[in-house]
Amino acid sequence: MIAYKEKVSPERPRRVAEVAPSHMFGVGGPIYDPPYETPLEDELAWHLVKYLRRSVRLQSQVRVPTPCGVFWVDFVIEHRGRRIALECGALDEDVDERQERYRDALIMGSAVFGALYRFRGKDLFYHMEDVLFLLSRLHPELFTERGRINLERLASPEARAWEPPRRGPVLTLAYDAATDAAATDDAYAPVRIKRLASSAPPTGCATTTPPSPNTAPPLPSRRAHSPAPPMTAARLVPFERFSDHLDAPRPSLPDAT
Repeated sequence: MIAYKEKVSPERPRRVAEVAPSHMFGVGGPIYDPPYETPLEDELAWHLVKYLRRSVRLQSQVRVPTPCGVFWVDFVIEHRGRRIALECGALDEDVDERQERYRDALIMGSAVFGALYRFRGKDLFYHMEDVLFLLSRLHPELFTERGRINLERLASPEARAWEPPRRGPVLTLAYDAATDAAATDDAYAPVRIKRLASSAPPTGCATTTPPSPNTAPPLPSRRAHSPAPPMTAARLVPFERFSDHLDAPRPSLPDAT
């Protein structure tokens, strides 16, 4: 099947033809379903569906209720009852690290996701295949065998030599700059992926069990107006574990009336 895809660059977009697997357009498996919120999210979805298994479900702009309000996750990958959240940054974003930590703590405290990965915009723009290859190393069950082989061939030598760490909130992939000028180029900047996983909580914290296929509630996708869920002491229990891990303060309960 031949499909047309807008290639986005800092200078100008250009329209090119690409050969796309049929499952990208709804014939089973994960679906490429534009429009997306940003060009980088569109590009990530376009690449993801080429490599994911047909049994994987890919959703965009998924609503996640938390004790402090409703958040929207850019992408959710669901496979056999386990959900992984993906967040995409922008090329020109001014990141508020503290706000991101609050948001990630609330999302993971909802006990809906097994892991959350936050990608920087420049890493997706310059190193899309490397980012997806690292993800396939961390979660090989999500990718087809052919997809993993293709990603390995497209990945850089540094990515192929990368060994996934067992723990840690940040995954780093450094590149060897050939010249001093290249060392200052964003294309040679290290890839940094933030990771928060419920299967590897801080010492002394209980592990959150991923929802099973029979008990996992459906998550509504695409943005829509939704009121914040009521805040109760029971709903704050899983959040407290991640707030301690991320040094985020515990939200206060409303006064009893």
